[in-house]
Amino acid sequence: ERACATLVVPVTEEHMLQNLTAVPYSQLRPQFRSTFEECKARMVQMALDRPKKVNGSQVTCSAFAGLAAQYVHAMNTSEMIRIDVSWNAVAEGACTELTQRLVMEHTAAFKQEVEASLPLGDTKLTELLTGLHDRFLGTFRTQAIGDANITAPHEQELTEHIQQLHKGAVEKNNVAAARACEGHLGPRVDDLRKRIASGQMLGRAAAQQLGKEVAQVVNDALAAGRGPWGLKLKIAHEAATQIFGEALDRSGAEYESLRQQLEALQQQHKEELTNQQTRGAQEMQKQTDLLRTLQDQVKEAAIGKAEVEKQLQSLKGQVDQSAKMLEEERREADKKRKEVERLEQLRMAERSELEAKSAEEKMAKIAEMEMALNQQKDMLAGEKQQREAELVKERAALQGSLEAQVKLKTEELARAQQRVEETEKRMEARETELVEARKFAEGELATARRLLLQREEEHEAAMEKIREQVQTNQTAHADKLTELQRRLDETAKPGCKCVVM
Repeated sequence: ERACATLVVPVTEEHMLQNLTAVPYSQLRPQFRSTFEECKARMVQMALDRPKKVNGSQVTCSAFAGLAAQYVHAMNTSEMIRIDVSWNAVAEGACTELTQRLVMEHTAAFKQEVEASLPLGDTKLTELLTGLHDRFLGTFRTQAIGDANITAPHEQELTEHIQQLHKGAVEKNNVAAARACEGHLGPRVDDLRKRIASGQMLGRAAAQQLGKEVAQVVNDALAAGRGPWGLKLKIAHEAATQIFGEALDRSGAEYESLRQQLEALQQQHKEELTNQQTRGAQEMQKQTDLLRTLQDQVKEAAIGKAEVEKQLQSLKGQVDQSAKMLEEERREADKKRKEVERLEQLRMAERSELEAKSAEEKMAKIAEMEMALNQQKDMLAGEKQQREAELVKERAALQGSLEAQVKLKTEELARAQQRVEETEKRMEARETELVEARKFAEGELATARRLLLQREEEHEAAMEKIREQVQTNQTAHADKLTELQRRLDETAKPGCKCVVM
């Protein structure tokens, strides 16, 4: 069905005709506008009644307008109208416009539906990206006109744009999920690290509690928040590994510190024991020297006592000799007394003989003899008294000197014996102190060794527990990663519409 319409000149003024495109539609002649609107209504009705198709593709309104513009341009320039060339140009423009519009709409929808919801799980993100991919490519394939040579480059351009945004979405989702997971893990991990650094997580019970708390932190991190499960698992595994590593380092440092303390304590005890032994040996040597000195003094005192005894024996001998001399003198005096008696007898005899003589001669002779005898008696008595007095004085002097020397030597001997006893007591007390100090040092050393062994056992048990916990977590994480990889492999099978790069 064909139709024609005659359009009058839009305006009558020449200057307006020269710049017709700048003239508002309302200022055009009414006859032109009415006829133009009738043609417009007729074309719209014809398009609605019988939509135009070119090469099997339905022509859209914009494509139809573009095709009409191509015809008008050809007629105005007196060119030959080629429907295929005109149609290809219209299709190219329409595909370009459609691609640009879909790129803008897809970008807006991507920001609103995907980026605003990040982080998301792998399945949810894949569903959203696949939905956007299918929706916009489906729209392009439905609205694009022209053959495959024209639509294919534009579809490829739209696909590349979608894939680029989707690839960026995966990276952004990983970053957002990592930030959210680290934000959830951060305070609890910092708390555990502070407790480990402060030494609260040392020992078997603390290591078991640490394993439980780390497992709980990992499970909470996996359960809390959104994001790729595998990424959360990786971050949680790294945090757990870091915590266990710091715990191992702290335990190793504590063990090394205890070992160094034990070595220092052993060295200190060894030095103290050596010093005590040295001081004990020196003290023992001093006491031994003192004992030897005292023994020498005792020997000297014994020698002095022996000398005193010899002197005493000598004095006794002198006293005995003096006694003998006195006895001899007594005997001599007796002899003289006997001689005197004999002389007396002789005198008496002579007196008897001279009785006949005159009394005067006899009396004179007797007086002389009595005088001589008395003189001799007086002399003997004086010598005897003098000698006895000298003997008494000598005996008293010797006796006093002997007693003083004996007393002095006895006192010196007693003092030396007392010093020997005191020295022996001090040596015994020092030996007792040395034995007690040695026992105390051995006890301290044994206690330190038991403490070190106990710490080593606790450390080994804690390390074993941590290794078991790490092994368990690694096994669980490996199983979860395997499951995640299996899911990803299933998602990536042929026929899946996922376009995540």
